[in-house]
Amino acid sequence: MNKKIVYPCLALVLFFVLTLPITASFAQKELEGPDDIQINFIEGNSKRDLAVTFNHSSHTGYDCQSCHHKWEEDSGKEPQSCATCHTDFNIEKESGYKWYFRIMHEKGLRYPTCVSCHVENFGDDQQMVGCTRSACHTDGIY
Repeated sequence: MNKKIVYPCLALVLFFVLTLPITASFAQKELEGPDDIQINFIEGNSKRDLAVTFNHSSHTGYDCQSCHHKWEEDSGKEPQSCATCHTDFNIEKESGYKWYFRIMHEKGLRYPTCVSCHVENFGDDQQMVGCTRSACHTDGIY
């Protein structure tokens, strides 16, 4: 084979092999959040254990701003917990955007809630949308 063709071809192949991991990391700009987050802001306001363990790794492929709707990805700031803005942790029926229980469970709000997103994605699968002994409330709620 002609060296004038072989060496440039090898250099080109080597260039692509070496730059592939770099370009793939830019293409997959996937933000990762922590796992095993215990969400229990209702604690102390209810005799029931309403804790939920949230794993970001179970929610890959979803837009972060679906939940962190006030966060801007390019801001350089970390996304905040829902409880940063939704600070009314009373278990009794309340109204308004500050009521924490509402933004987890109600459907048909301006932004998706945990339950509305699960119903949209899992339908009637009680393991994913049910209240008792579900993937969210593994110990039940009573």
